[in-house]
Amino acid sequence: MPPLSISQITTEYKRAISLQTKGQNELALAIYSQILELKPDIAEVHFQVGRIFYTANKFSKSVFHFNIAITLKPNEIAIWEQYIPSLLCNIDLGAIKKAIKILKKSDVDKHTSVIFQNRLLSKANGSSVSIGNLNKSALNSIQSAILSRDYEKANVLANALYNQNLNSPIVSELLARTYLEA
Repeated sequence: MPPLSISQITTEYKRAISLQTKGQNELALAIYSQILELKPDIAEVHFQVGRIFYTANKFSKSVFHFNIAITLKPNEIAIWEQYIPSLLCNIDLGAIKKAIKILKKSDVDKHTSVIFQNRLLSKANGSSVSIGNLNKSALNSIQSAILSRDYEKANVLANALYNQNLNSPIVSELLARTYLEA
């Protein structure tokens, strides 16, 4: 493939975003991969690839791409908001500690930085939230729908899980989140 101009890369990126929005993640990944072969230092492309892998429950791959994105743009809150859940699902303490170091050096506002660090430190220190008897696959599906901004689907899934688990704070929080986002 001949080198692409900046405008061609922008056009291809927009095309990949469109495909990703339509759920055609494999085609979007192919375009993102071509872009990254030519220009591997575009944080936005790594961010989108990380999102695709996260929704596919391929956490080590999502962490890899989110890590590059956050290294390139350590002050981007949107990247941190999706990178942290990926790190917590991947359970790689080395990657979590590395992320905390990057976060501490970033210009993310103090309040947000402390919230993010606390989330990461809870896992790095060995604590975690127990999901008990909840269906992990159902929880991942809800989280994936939220991350994909398909709040209607997330709401339907969360309602179904809530009806089976009326006393679960995790399910209640996810259901509330879908209502807030919708």
